[in-house]
Amino acid sequence: MKLTPGARSTERTATIVAPGSGFQSFNLFYIDTLEFSEGGTLDINIEISSNSATDGSFDLFPANVIIPAKGAPVGAVAGSHDVQKGKSTRMSYRFNQGQVLVLGLGGNWMSPKGARGTVKFRASVR
Repeated sequence: MKLTPGARSTERTATIVAPGSGFQSFNLFYIDTLEFSEGGTLDINIEISSNSATDGSFDLFPANVIIPAKGAPVGAVAGSHDVQKGKSTRMSYRFNQGQVLVLGLGGNWMSPKGARGTVKFRASVR
């Protein structure tokens, strides 16, 4: 997903899956903000469907970070965890110059392993 001064926001729908306690199973989206050479703030609004079988946990990583498959989301620059189905959350990240970031969307640890859900998210730069 490329964000530019002329197209500052985008919306997507994604599936999340509960990974089981202590693991990560992210659905990954790359967000390109390279055209914002003077920096900005990336805002990500995420809404979990009310009929989702899992609650959600979401993290934002720099592109050069190894995305963890288990344990805590080490290296994340923003996160929102244990968001209940039917609810929404917002993450913000201030950057000094454009960069590529990776949004990881997943189910949370307390939901039954393999439970699936749908999220809608909007990423925008201000």
